[in-house]
Amino acid sequence: MTAEKSVLVPLDPDETFALLTEPERLRRWQAVTARVELRAGGQYRWTISPGHTASGTITEVEPGRRIVFTWGWKGQTTCHREHRR
Repeated sequence: MTAEKSVLVPLDPDETFALLTEPERLRRWQAVTARVELRAGGQYRWTISPGHTASGTITEVEPGRRIVFTWGWKGQTTCHREHRR
């Protein structure tokens, strides 16, 4: 199953891309901790709040324009889903 979600962010594309791909900005925006390997095949892990950690694989990257990644919560028993941003 593939799901697609669009979110309106009141920033330019480069700033929005940075929010999702630069751990320091991600931590200031919505995560307690963040790790991002920004490349196709790279892994990411975002702890949104203690006990709530999302992780997955980055499948596509177009700097400043688009990032596609799988999504799953730590401890989830179902498959990771792909998200496009």
